Amino acid sequence: MSNSRPKSFLLPIALDSLSSPLHRAIALVHEAVALLLLPCGPRPHPSNCLGLKIIVACPELAAGAADRWHEMQSVLAALYAAAGKAAHERDYPVLDVDVIFEEWCGYDPWLGDTEDGGVAVVGYAEDQAALALVNTRRAKDRLSHLHFIPVPEPDTSADSSSPATEGAPPASPTQPGHAYENVAMGGTFDHLHGGHKILLTAAVWLTRQRLVCGVMDLDPPRLAKKKGAKYIESLDTRIDAVKRFLNLIRREQLQYDIVPIADEYGPTRTDPNIQAIIGSLETKRGCEAVNTLRAENGLCALDVFTIDVISSSSAKVQPSAMEDKISSTAIRQYLERLDAS
Repeated sequence: MSNSRPKSFLLPIALDSLSSPLHRAIALVHEAVALLLLPCGPRPHPSNCLGLKIIVACPELAAGAADRWHEMQSVLAALYAAAGKAAHERDYPVLDVDVIFEEWCGYDPWLGDTEDGGVAVVGYAEDQAALALVNTRRAKDRLSHLHFIPVPEPDTSADSSSPATEGAPPASPTQPGHAYENVAMGGTFDHLHGGHKILLTAAVWLTRQRLVCGVMDLDPPRLAKKKGAKYIESLDTRIDAVKRFLNLIRREQLQYDIVPIADEYGPTRTDPNIQAIIGSLETKRGCEAVNTLRAENGLCALDVFTIDVISSSSAKVQPSAMEDKISSTAIRQYLERLDAS
């Protein structure tokens, strides 16, 4: 690895189950963000932003059971919220964070190309043995050696009474009992962030065959209502970001139909094959309104599932703190401040 600061960290997190305590994992995320965002020298421009890739290994992930949807969402929310909180505290909301479930993603996430040498692994001392095996696999593919940065074990003495899945969203009334052949979701997906990524991963988790993802094509009236509209990414950029992320979290097993949409409903109002729709608390009413339109068109109602919004200033999910959530608006405002400074 070069002597320059790494631009990206890989974090190994091993869980016995999706209900395992997450205190050590959250502490590792905080340590990694602190190392990545050391207060020395200028931060890179967001066009070349720093990144954190969290690779979660858990035996339960191989099955990808839909009935573990809430537990999966809890793990995602805790990790994305912890990274978002740490980045928010250091005034770097553009930190690029990805959570990958190793046994579920369909490929070996440790075999990514790191030719520029700007990637390192951050973990606890016990992770070095697993990394040695990773580097053996990488050597067979003629990939560069991943260097290890150890961090101290966290003090968990104060965590004994804390819930196992701190940051978990409250259970919604509907628990999926099975995956669906065809699932839909939609959004603007501007400056793809942790909230989007939880939503996308949750949708993929419930999909057996095809995921239809609508990306809003913002017309001038919609654009005018957005704060920091100057900094909204183009439609093509947003579609490409969604495609990259979906293929990062689960590859080859599914068909991804990522399409531009001109309203909140897109293909859900007319596609007879769609069986379920995934949304956030903000879009739940819109998801439910889809069923009214489908009934008018003689189509069956969709099962509706929602995730919760994560806050950038807390490591817990806070559905009520809508103005303070990890959001595209917050990122655009950050970019606006950069240009003004």
